[in-house]
Amino acid sequence: MDLPAAGAVFVIFRPGNRVPDATRLEREGVTLVDARDATRVDPGVPPPTQGLKPNEPVQPWVENPAPACEVLEGGRRLLAWEPGRYTLTRNDRSTVAVVASGPRTVPVPGPWTLSFPAGWDAPAPLTLPTLQPWSALTDPATRAFAGTATYAATFTLETVDPDTRVLLDLGRVAVIAEVVVNGHSAATLWGAPYRKEITPYVSAGMNRIEIKVTNPWFNRLAYDASLPEGKRKTWAINSPKAGTPLELAGLVGPVVVRIGRVCSAE
Repeated sequence: MDLPAAGAVFVIFRPGNRVPDATRLEREGVTLVDARDATRVDPGVPPPTQGLKPNEPVQPWVENPAPACEVLEGGRRLLAWEPGRYTLTRNDRSTVAVVASGPRTVPVPGPWTLSFPAGWDAPAPLTLPTLQPWSALTDPATRAFAGTATYAATFTLETVDPDTRVLLDLGRVAVIAEVVVNGHSAATLWGAPYRKEITPYVSAGMNRIEIKVTNPWFNRLAYDASLPEGKRKTWAINSPKAGTPLELAGLVGPVVVRIGRVCSAE
């Protein structure tokens, strides 16, 4: 079971015994999963110390490494996101080796177009040579924007065949992202990891992605507190004060496209 930072699931224990299809998975001799070893502890990022200090984020950002491989169809096929030699151990202790060639990671470096809705003192669409959150831009009103803004870029796929899988990984997002691929709404991602398989929406050649990022009102409230009352657009009973540091807002990234390969394990 792989959970992101601060993630949670419901676990339901059903009566009876179920024999797993596979018990162990290795890549290039390194164990990825071992269901028979009850003492195994996978290495990861240690959790932050309990308790918060002033001005520290409530939930620190923790990187969420993407999986190298997934077991499909009861162990009859593997979806490899990293190239290499995989060894699958079945419940009867038999093993099968699978060599996956073709998986790779394609960066989406930009340039990116960043568009804001009208009426909030933000400029016309901006061209960003490299990706950055709008809270890091220089214009005060743009930096303090609160609402939904759209990042757009393109990437190219050489081929897309039936055994290809395409995963869009947005990296870090502040705070919610709607993913649109070639005009099709693919997902709304509200928590880490900000990843979504977009295979049904892509094709060989150039593909366009739009990431509609939404943040809360804190930054605009802090910005309006520094303006004369007649120029303010937001009000609250207990607003942040003028000069309050802004929260991270926008698409942070890095944004990459992961190309996976479905391989037979029979």
